[in-house]
Amino acid sequence: MNAMNLSESYKKRIQELAGIKSEFIYHGTNDGAAYYIQRSGKMKINAAGNNEPYISFTSDLNVAKYYAGMKGGTSRGVVLRIIRTPDFFLSPKFKKNKGHEWITGREIPLSEIEIQTEEGWVTLEKWDVIDKTIILEDDRELGKSLAEKISSPFVAIFRAAPKDVFEFRDKDYVTLSKKFAIEHAENNHVYHEEPFHVIQAVVPTKNVYDAYNPGEYFFSGEPKKAKEIYITKGPGEYEGLDESNVTESNIQFLSVDEGSIYSDNMEDEDSDNILAQADEITKKSGLHIYSTKDLSDVAYNPEIKEVMGVLYITNMADVFSFDVIVKDEYKRKGIGRKLVDIALDHYKSQKEAYGDDFEMEVEVVNPHMEMLLKHLGFKVTHKLQHGTVLMKR
Repeated sequence: MNAMNLSESYKKRIQELAGIKSEFIYHGTNDGAAYYIQRSGKMKINAAGNNEPYISFTSDLNVAKYYAGMKGGTSRGVVLRIIRTPDFFLSPKFKKNKGHEWITGREIPLSEIEIQTEEGWVTLEKWDVIDKTIILEDDRELGKSLAEKISSPFVAIFRAAPKDVFEFRDKDYVTLSKKFAIEHAENNHVYHEEPFHVIQAVVPTKNVYDAYNPGEYFFSGEPKKAKEIYITKGPGEYEGLDESNVTESNIQFLSVDEGSIYSDNMEDEDSDNILAQADEITKKSGLHIYSTKDLSDVAYNPEIKEVMGVLYITNMADVFSFDVIVKDEYKRKGIGRKLVDIALDHYKSQKEAYGDDFEMEVEVVNPHMEMLLKHLGFKVTHKLQHGTVLMKR
């Protein structure tokens, strides 16, 4: 049957069914497809193996969720929705089609599509598919132009992106650091369980503007073609860009609460030295640790008797929070991530004691920590002064 030349009786049936169905129709897919829709500006027609090019939706949200699970699993499946327009008709593929498949030969503009999120239904163009956050209007306000800060007329910009993206678009987040872009791409590889790459382009400095976080910028201008300079290696392959003799084998993560810094294997002098170093690291960081937080765990290298990082957690019964501080020379080596994992373990154990109403809330001043927490499912709930953000999960 030609989908565009339906019999009058079939058209009548469509009209009858159309009168009793919800005005919203749904499409289950994965986050990669949603990201591609954002990049291309529309949902394109696909030929579903029957020589009838169309886009398929359903009036049953549960059906869309089923397909989202099949295509993306629990972590990557997404559901999109649009308002059903007159160009949609019931697919003739099913003899008893009760609205489970509506099809159209029209490509759907990005502006018509919404995505289901934990925040509710959000316009797809306002949703950061990678970081799982709403793109707020002020997140896309341009800061000072790079041309006002440096004399060079051109600059190289970098961005971590899915492997099918080969251009910079207006208001894209970019960085001037190749290393930062690579680490961001590797983090995305772990989170999305698929390879990412880093793209690069040389652009006029007048097209690069300060973004919200230090070290991050916006590219603003017409789309700029980019070249691929790095493909992610993924878990177990990527070992970082900094060569160092610091490895997991000579780092111990010691619990202050559980007394492991005072174990039989530790000299009293060493234990006291650990606490003194932890206090010194905290003071030098400039981070204000509230009295409601206690030193909980430390990252320690016994070979050189040096504390590399510290973890503070709350001692309150109504909300859980934590602070992680890593010495500058040991940042970007996985120590901060391990301390965050330990903090999350503390939260889980306390939540079992205090119940489901026990929440987690973190103040973040470091943009790299903010990025890490986003990949762990945290969301920015408030923006405070001096670049500090409040995050929850």
